[in-house]
Amino acid sequence: HCVTDCVIMNSWLPEIFNGTGTECCDQTGIECSESRITEMFVSFSNASSNLGNSSLTGEIPPDIGLLTALIQLNLPENALTREIPSTLSKLAFLTTLKLQINQLNGTVPSWLGAMKTLTHIQLNWNELN
Repeated sequence: HCVTDCVIMNSWLPEIFNGTGTECCDQTGIECSESRITEMFVSFSNASSNLGNSSLTGEIPPDIGLLTALIQLNLPENALTREIPSTLSKLAFLTTLKLQINQLNGTVPSWLGAMKTLTHIQLNWNELN
């Protein structure tokens, strides 16, 4: 499964997740369990991030909803834009969603309130309605 997870991450962030093997589970900010990505923390302010002097830009790719073992998605303090993708609603184990201090816009998705496992959410400092 992690090969699939790593392929997804490599298509979004090739400068960090170079390759398609399970080595993406060894990257700073990525936690895996049983070869599946369960936690992701990528932030410009994270001193241990592999981003160097840049931040995540553009939209959150819809394919991130295919990381079905994801428990925590932490992408604060970047330059992410557009809307929160509806495919995140497929993450049945997600407990934490932190997207604060980005440039996300649109409305706060109503499906966030229906996610039974989601207990921590931070969306402040965006352009959300």
